[in-house]
Amino acid sequence: MMLASCLRILRRPTEPLIVAMLFMISAAIYQQGAGFHSAANMFKHPVEEVITVHPEAATAYPELKEIYSWMRDLWEHKISHYMYAVGGILISFLQAYVYRHVNAPRFNNHIDRALWCATTLLYGLIIGSVAIEFPMGSVVALVLILVYGFGILGTFLWRIGGGWIWGKRYVLQYFVWSYAVGLIIVIAWMIKAKGIGNREDAGVKLG
Repeated sequence: MMLASCLRILRRPTEPLIVAMLFMISAAIYQQGAGFHSAANMFKHPVEEVITVHPEAATAYPELKEIYSWMRDLWEHKISHYMYAVGGILISFLQAYVYRHVNAPRFNNHIDRALWCATTLLYGLIIGSVAIEFPMGSVVALVLILVYGFGILGTFLWRIGGGWIWGKRYVLQYFVWSYAVGLIIVIAWMIKAKGIGNREDAGVKLG
């Protein structure tokens, strides 16, 4: 009975249904990528410790370094990173689409403005910091920010008129200004790193 109802709905999908399905798929990609990242990061450390503490074992069994590189370079730094990056980007696309016409008539409140500014700054910091960590992350972030953030969202806000007024399309404003913060961070990092390399390529260590 339930299966038949689902099939009838899928034969004539509505916009909310399509958006909901895309959101679930995007969230699954994001979560699976995060899971792969956590697993690879967890499993590589025992192998790394063996290689560091017992270099003779690494010499006798070169497969240890291959296993370490496989977990670190392929699964942690490439597959998992880009899976949860793509999932997160798709989720933000859908959020911007769903809330593209939403306004906040009471956005003149100073607390609301402060919260909006804080969340905008936080998301911009996340974009910039993730770009610094990813292999070729600076290039990916620049494409995302310039093409999607400014080219699509910024153009949409410009064309509708009044899009830069407090509370007018405030979800889209949130994304655009977050991308602006992210752009500043990425450009500053590229100047510091003297290129498009990530933090590890530049030899910058945390702590």
